[in-house]
Parts: sequence; C-alpha cells; structure tokens
Amino acid sequence: MVRIPQRPRVATLADEPLIAGFDASGGGSPWNVVRFRRGLDARSIPPIRVPGELSRDREALIAKLAAVMQDRRPGHKVAVMFVDSAYGAPYVERLHVLGYANVIEVNFGAPSPDRHQANMRAYMWNRLREWLPHGAIPGDDEKLAIDLSGPGAKIRVTTNQLVLESKADMQARGLASPDDGDALALTFAQRVAPEEPQEQPDEEDEFMGVQNYGTRGWMR
Repeated sequence: MVRIPQRPRVATLADEPLIAGFDASGGGSPWNVVRFRRGLDARSIPPIRVPGELSRDREALIAKLAAVMQDRRPGHKVAVMFVDSAYGAPYVERLHVLGYANVIEVNFGAPSPDRHQANMRAYMWNRLREWLPHGAIPGDDEKLAIDLSGPGAKIRVTTNQLVLESKADMQARGLASPDDGDALALTFAQRVAPEEPQEQPDEEDEFMGVQNYGTRGWMR
C-alpha cells in the first residue's frame, strides 16, 4: 500500500477549474467511479462510486452524471468531465444529447500528446505521478492508495517510451482493476483553462437596464 502524505491544507487558486474524471465499468467487479480535482486538491469533493453490477441500470447512472454536471453550488461547478471511452462512450453520447458539451471522451489507447509515453493512459498516469508529491488526496482512501501503487510500468526499449501495465495483465497477477486510479488519472487528460470571472455591469449599465440582456450586443 502506498503511503499517502498527510496535508492539513492545500492551496488552490480562485480561478482553478474543477475537473471530473469518470471511469466507466463494463459490469462485474470493476466499479464506476467519478473523481474530482481542482488544481492540487483531489480530496475536498468525495468520489462517486457505483458497483459494476449496477451498470445494467444505465439510466440511473446517467442521471447521477447529469446531476454532477448541472451542480451550480459554489465550488462544485464542473468545468470539464473526461470519460474513458472503453465503456463510457454511451454515457458521453447521452450527456451530449442532454446539452453537456463539456463532457469529453478519452481513448486510453490513443497516441500520447507527449512522445515519452506510449499511449494516452500512460500519459495521464505519468502526469498524475508528477502531481502526487504536491497534491492532496484523501488520507483514509485505501482503495485509491492501492490503485495508485498497483499498475507496473516499464520503458519500451525500441521506442524509449513509458508503458503502463494493462488491466488484463494486472488481473492475471491477481490485482483488481484500478478504477479509482484511472478516474483520478482522467482529470489529467488535457490542460483546462482557468475559469473566467463573471463580468459585473457598471452603474451606467444597471441604470440603462443592460443587465437584463447581457453584456454583448444582439448583432454580435
């Protein structure tokens, strides 16, 4: 089990976006997991975990994901949700139909944006590894700790690229699918721009009633 450093507090900036990662299960023992991260903070918002055998009720899981995306409470507005495409493609499609365009499908086997990793999954886990010494995760989350220490890794000699152990190879070694680890790694799929502050109308705009129509002209 990996030792998780205890941090009484973690600093985040006001404009740092909240990013969600959803690792979808195909059923059976793997879990459906949504994890959240804002900058260095991946512990303030607890994960959502749904057993894989409940994946048959896909509509219930879609309702949970939609509730996440429509949450407008301070500190809970998700900027982007990244979803593993292996079993998550149907959820992405439905959420797009529901109007959530900021849900993005991620193919773990796709080419890495960084030539030093063999594929997208290795790229995300490598970014997670570099983040972890400074980031904050729950100190009592044994499942996440086991997941983060579970996958093996090696350098492919022919290409000098990082290769992460597959889930199938992990299961052959008697290890469970690292669903929580993959969900957190998904929050590193792309760099997300800081949130833009809401423009406040000035006094003249308020007097003229512009706040009722927004700050952009109708011809723009």
